Amino acid sequence: MRRSRSVPKIIQLSYLWVVVIIILTACSRGPEAEFKTYQSRLASLVNETPASPEFPPMPLQPSTSVMRQPVAEVTIGLVDSMRFDRCRLGAIIAERNSSLGRVRNPAQVAYYELSLLPAIAECLNSELAEDERLARIMQEAYEQKRADLPAIIHNFLTTDQVLRDSFRGGRRVLSADSTDFTASLNALNYLIRTFHHAIDDPLTAQLDLSQWHNHMRVLGQSDAFASHWRAQQRLIGWLAEWNRLLAQAPEAINCRANHTPIEANYMHNLMHERFAQNIQPHLARWNEQHRQLEEVLHPLQNLTLEEEWHRYLAALIGDKSHGNQVRNLTRQHAELWQAFLTSCGFDSINNASTTDRL
Repeated sequence: MRRSRSVPKIIQLSYLWVVVIIILTACSRGPEAEFKTYQSRLASLVNETPASPEFPPMPLQPSTSVMRQPVAEVTIGLVDSMRFDRCRLGAIIAERNSSLGRVRNPAQVAYYELSLLPAIAECLNSELAEDERLARIMQEAYEQKRADLPAIIHNFLTTDQVLRDSFRGGRRVLSADSTDFTASLNALNYLIRTFHHAIDDPLTAQLDLSQWHNHMRVLGQSDAFASHWRAQQRLIGWLAEWNRLLAQAPEAINCRANHTPIEANYMHNLMHERFAQNIQPHLARWNEQHRQLEEVLHPLQNLTLEEEWHRYLAALIGDKSHGNQVRNLTRQHAELWQAFLTSCGFDSINNASTTDRL
């Protein structure tokens, strides 16, 4: 009796696992599954065999060894450093020379250096500055640290692993609706504002520790930027293939003044149901995200010192970038649809597409 009652539960669990697998599979397909379906139906209607899209290579990111700038080492004697315990500088120096402080990534180095400058200034305005020798040591250290600040910021932006991963193509293409894109953009804006402020006025560039680490955590846990670069690269291949097929539609469908083939209606439905409703919104959101990244990366480029890194960022957001090529191919795709719809007597794509209301 016990065995017979357990069978339905096993069946229910089996159904549950099937549902879970189906849901996970659907979520993992990403927008490229829709791209492939669109290509297949377009090829079928123009009597063509769909070809595998050709994707251009990703820009090659310069190595960290080439990017790393030299930074002067500033040392203070043990006895003198102990006297700095009377101000905030002593605690910062002690942390720097601890076992953890000796092994630091570029983000930790940047945070330490930005915290150090106002701490030195505080000591210079304290009673410790009455000792001329100590005052001279602090003043020389301050001047050297401020002179090295651009190189320290450059090293962080070009060699920190979290940022390098954000500035190159990821392994997958995520939906343009990715919710962490805005959070990542805010984190990058925070870093840029902080660095520009630190260079202009390091005495007031005191960082909120929780804010710094929170923003770095967002960038470290997100692959929104990496997915965006990969999406732009792959969109070039998909759009080029769609345009190749769509350019053949007028001749393949052969609409005439007094005759509209049934295939023309199928094409019209394809434009509505696949392109206008599913694909065009993705393209519009990716285009807006690329515009936002352009606005952020231009000031970031000004914070780096190596021309090779400037050329790399230009490959991501410049006139010849994948994103700009996608804009041109998208425009061409809309024009091809416009020409076909007009030739067959349908409304224009602008009237047929789902657009945002003003």
